[in-house]
Amino acid sequence: MLKRLLAGEELTGGPCEASFGVTRPVITKDLKGLVALDIAVQVGRGRATRYRLKLVSES
Repeated sequence: MLKRLLAGEELTGGPCEASFGVTRPVITKDLKGLVALDIAVQVGRGRATRYRLKLVSES
């Protein structure tokens, strides 16, 4: 996931679930972990939720 974020991708649950072969709750937990570590930010809510790399200017 981190590699994709560093490449500038926005991540969502469905495609990550398919790419990594794990369940949606695992993907959600990992993405929220990256947010908690100030590595990523959550954009949107509900079905429109996606995650992207946190910019230095957003600190």
